[in-house]
Amino acid sequence: MHDLYIDKLQFFIDSIGQMNEMHINLFTNLITHPNFKTVLMNLLLHGETSVRLKSHEILEALTAYFVQFCPSKTVYEFASG
Repeated sequence: MHDLYIDKLQFFIDSIGQMNEMHINLFTNLITHPNFKTVLMNLLLHGETSVRLKSHEILEALTAYFVQFCPSKTVYEFASG
């Protein structure tokens, strides 16, 4: 069960890595979803070491996408949009 969960997190990370400029709305919906921050913080704070590492990888993938495809938007614009 644990390995399946880690595999799902890796799939999520890989999916973020495959997104391009055509996925800005999807990206915006993802990071502004009301449960996203809570779930990610729970993984970071309460998960096993392997889950915490995957959580950091998720943050790295999100940051890489934001830097590459959203340079004209600020974090505040995402929060209000």
